[in-house]
Amino acid sequence: MGASVWRYWAPFDDDVASALGTLREEVFRSGAYYRVNPGDPPPGSIGQALELNGESGTHSILDVFSVSPYPQLGTVAPVSPDESTRLFGTDRPTREQVEANVSASDALSASRGPWSGSYLVTFEEGTPHELFFFGISGD
Repeated sequence: MGASVWRYWAPFDDDVASALGTLREEVFRSGAYYRVNPGDPPPGSIGQALELNGESGTHSILDVFSVSPYPQLGTVAPVSPDESTRLFGTDRPTREQVEANVSASDALSASRGPWSGSYLVTFEEGTPHELFFFGISGD
């Protein structure tokens, strides 16, 4: 099947780990992730979904578990101000600026490698407004 790019928006939260956990739960409950055997009964937990999918992964944010200060497997790491400026023209991008150049986030994901993700704070009228989570996972 190959790896998949994934992208999610969440309300801004100073506690990025908490926002990640909430988003993972929402994605799990919605069923918006790859299942190796979609005809089987749905898994009862994120852990069970990961176990059932094995090395194939879920091709979603369920495949990352925590926040890290730097890119590494199974985590999301922040986009630095320099990376944001290079990708979106500012270190305080709006959602519209990110959406207008979503290919830049895909390129950053590719450079950081599979089975990991990134996050970026977006702004509205100069105030933190949303978190944009994106990455690549699955096999």
